[in-house]
Amino acid sequence: MPYVPSIAKKSRLCQNLFDKVCNEWENLDEEIDETVTVREVESQRQQYRLWSRNISATHDSHLPTSLEYRIREDPTAQRNVNQVLDYLEEDLESSLFLRR
Repeated sequence: MPYVPSIAKKSRLCQNLFDKVCNEWENLDEEIDETVTVREVESQRQQYRLWSRNISATHDSHLPTSLEYRIREDPTAQRNVNQVLDYLEEDLESSLFLRR
């Protein structure tokens, strides 16, 4: 069975990627993309932090309050959350390459 990172690990990775994207975009002299501003990216970062905090997405699976613990018996929910986090990670990583 292939290794699948935990939801908490993926959530923390997305949070770190949001931080990297915001830091890189804040240091630009001009906008990278005319359709997305630094302010909008920062707003999305704050919304993500609020979401992950409210549902305890970054908490380890052994904690009963964590998202991962609460959906441990629902493979569909696990798959959906993992898929969303994978998509977000991919989009954030590609945002980092826009600058290069």
